[in-house]
Amino acid sequence: MPPWISSDQCYLLTLCTFPRGENHLCVPAVAMLVTHSLETYQQLGRWRLHVLVLMPDHLHFLATIPPSMNIQRTIVDLKRFVACRSQVRWQQDFFEHRLRIGEHFEAKRAYLRQNPVRAGLVANPQDWQFLYER
Repeated sequence: MPPWISSDQCYLLTLCTFPRGENHLCVPAVAMLVTHSLETYQQLGRWRLHVLVLMPDHLHFLATIPPSMNIQRTIVDLKRFVACRSQVRWQQDFFEHRLRIGEHFEAKRAYLRQNPVRAGLVANPQDWQFLYER
């Protein structure tokens, strides 16, 4: 493994719904389903969830993923699970950014927390009811 990659493999992941511009995720029942699904995946050892931010048409989360875990397969399974139990439709792919050694974890966490503020949904991150931190 290259020296700039941590063996912990912390990722910033973004999953987008289809179509964009509509509120698919910030509905209490769907938010609960998504949150519970991510926590279940944590219990199964697929990742360690640090922060999750649900936005109306996408979500971001920061998680440490074991090197043995296939991220592509895990995200496909997660999206399928949520889609089968809700009306959420997902865009086909997802965005991932692996944090390298030296990238500041807390800066990424702060960036995620500010997402609803930047979108004009709340004035303060702590006011966003769809922010989950561990």
